[in-house]
Amino acid sequence: MNQDRTRTALRSSATCASPAPMPGRLPVDFDTPLGLNSKPLNDVPTGTDVEVTARIVNSKTLAGGRVALVIGDHNGNTAMVSMRTADVMTAYRVHGGPIKAGQMVIVRGTVARRTPALATIDGRAMRAVTR
Repeated sequence: MNQDRTRTALRSSATCASPAPMPGRLPVDFDTPLGLNSKPLNDVPTGTDVEVTARIVNSKTLAGGRVALVIGDHNGNTAMVSMRTADVMTAYRVHGGPIKAGQMVIVRGTVARRTPALATIDGRAMRAVTR
């Protein structure tokens, strides 16, 4: 994949003004045997499929065809998301423009823990929310 196109898709690698004060506390939705549930990401078991609607706080292109995102809500709760660059490019094409800081997105993925204390989302799909 062309690095320039990835940079265009993630137009704003610069962040919003505030840091991510509450990593892993962003509420996510997931299915249980009793129906839909919502909890902070850190409270959801590893391997659970989740969906979340939030704003992009920060994005960074990584080596190996990956993109790291920080997404958050208006209360300062955030989650880290790792996605394949190809999945971000799909969102770029569907949305018709750059996916950037401040953009509202829906992310689907699986809860992962690379360190015991912090849950992240291994993203499978993302799409921009237009309102």
